[in-house]
Amino acid sequence: MSQSNVEVVKAVIERAYEALSQLDAEAVVSLCEPDVEFRSAIAEADDVTYRGHDGVRDFIASLAEVFEWIRAEALDVIGEGDRAVVCNRFRACGRRSGVEVDQRFFQALRFRDGNVLWWGSFPSKADALKAVGLED
Repeated sequence: MSQSNVEVVKAVIERAYEALSQLDAEAVVSLCEPDVEFRSAIAEADDVTYRGHDGVRDFIASLAEVFEWIRAEALDVIGEGDRAVVCNRFRACGRRSGVEVDQRFFQALRFRDGNVLWWGSFPSKADALKAVGLED
């Protein structure tokens, strides 16, 4: 990935995490391709694959229903071409329980024209790298 591509990908990821932290569905939608597809570690128990801009909106609405607040932070980004892997920290507070969550996991992403096309969440860096063909 050229340095300029790395910077573009990092900027998109930072904007996406900021929008997620604000539970701002439209800001996340603006960073995604219309045919985006993803599975979230946060909603993994629901075994849902989200598709399209409406899927993004549904995902953010489900987070807002469950969590009082969310903080998402990209700790490290590895990228090449139209693919990236992010080590992230997800912190949140349950709306009903008040229980705070602090979790680290990896996301693998694919981009098209600077927008997110696909992402998946993985428990390990190796799994995330493999998912987008960036394994060592």
